[in-house]
Amino acid sequence: MRKKKRLCGILMMIAALILMQLPVSEADAASSASDFQMEGSTLIKYRGSDAVVTVPSTVEEIGRSAFEDNDNITRVILPNSVTQIGPYAFWGCDRLNSVTLGNGLTEVGDYAFAGARGLAQMTLPGTITRIGIGAFADCVNLTDITIPYQVSSIHETAFDGCARLEIHATEGTVAARFAESFYERQKEMPEYEDVPGYNTPDTEGSGTGADESESGSGSGTNASRDGRIPNRDDNVQISPNVIYYPSGEGVLGSSYVVGNQAVIFMDNSGPEVLSGEPVSPAAPAEGEGESAPQTPDASQQTTSAIPKYTIVDGRTVADQAYYRNGTLQSVALPEGTETVGQFAFARSSLTGIVLPEGMREIGYGAFYHCDSLTQVTLPGTLQTIEPKAFEHSAWVEDFLSGGGEEGDFLVSGGALIAYRGAESRVEIPQGVTLIAAEAFRDHTEITSVTFPDSLLVVGEGAFEGCSALAETEFG
Repeated sequence: MRKKKRLCGILMMIAALILMQLPVSEADAASSASDFQMEGSTLIKYRGSDAVVTVPSTVEEIGRSAFEDNDNITRVILPNSVTQIGPYAFWGCDRLNSVTLGNGLTEVGDYAFAGARGLAQMTLPGTITRIGIGAFADCVNLTDITIPYQVSSIHETAFDGCARLEIHATEGTVAARFAESFYERQKEMPEYEDVPGYNTPDTEGSGTGADESESGSGSGTNASRDGRIPNRDDNVQISPNVIYYPSGEGVLGSSYVVGNQAVIFMDNSGPEVLSGEPVSPAAPAEGEGESAPQTPDASQQTTSAIPKYTIVDGRTVADQAYYRNGTLQSVALPEGTETVGQFAFARSSLTGIVLPEGMREIGYGAFYHCDSLTQVTLPGTLQTIEPKAFEHSAWVEDFLSGGGEEGDFLVSGGALIAYRGAESRVEIPQGVTLIAAEAFRDHTEITSVTFPDSLLVVGEGAFEGCSALAETEFG
């Protein structure tokens, strides 16, 4: 009996020692497994709040938008099992500054790391073969990247907006040829992130420029390699949006950035801005405190509040034209405008938008995270509303939380934008001509849908994730 007890004691000690030797990371991974929403071997969504995220070795693909808009993550470690990073996977991860890529990765998808301002350097593994559209676009602090010779496809826009970037590549490879053309294009692209007052993720809101002079004054940095934008040697001071006379007597012009191009409106006859200004709060009367911002009705907003450069060929609002613009209020786009580009107004202060008749397309994320956008008027001519066009806008969020219009359908101008019902059988209202992309996404309770005769277009992924949907018919 004593021998048996002694044997049991020894076995328990051995088991305890084995458990003590298990890596802490494995224990952590087990405890946080619920943070990773999986579909097969694809990571659909990360729902955790950790700053440092180690993706489990069971993941083979980082799905579309899996980490999108995660404000907590600063570092991500991908295992060798991951072969693809999907489109928009890390878009909006403003604090992400370190990425460890596994040796199994073959593709970085479209806009996968776009706008990750914290990234400074990156080495791509030798297994990479493709870098997609805008994969690292507007990673404005990315200064150093090594691209292996195995890469056979790099989209022209993969590093748009990375004005400080140095590309390391083997001579004669696709990457080397891309680097050569990239540097040539950069000669025509002003380094707009060098403008005093530009905010890095670590200094945002502090007023400290990313490239201040050694004296710390933060003034007079050269904003262009080819000299198209004046610098202090030209006796002109530049701020992110306004150019002042050196005497301080007024505004000489306004500078704007559209995608990778800086556009300057200058009036050489006096200190008035040619392009007009976005709506701004009224000044307080003498003796009074600050007045509340005055938001005009969208129908009364004049197009002079929209600098002309933002409308390409009179028909298209440029991609990212007003991205993160904090001065916009209510805007009515001019007649003849047919397309609103990708992220055109995303994360801006826009409060109202009127789109004219003749408008045909609203691009991906055009009004994404417009947290103050409550008034939207859409025309009956729309043919396409791409994914995330109004996602996280106040207009949609208020509707989904029970406010706004009556009923379960958010409809404007014949376009069905969102659905908040819980019925298994859904009958879409007559008069709807367009169902926006992802409008019914993940409504797993839906089993049947009846479409109206008026319907012309069903958008991309409109019923994605509706796993119980088995029947459709036209009324």
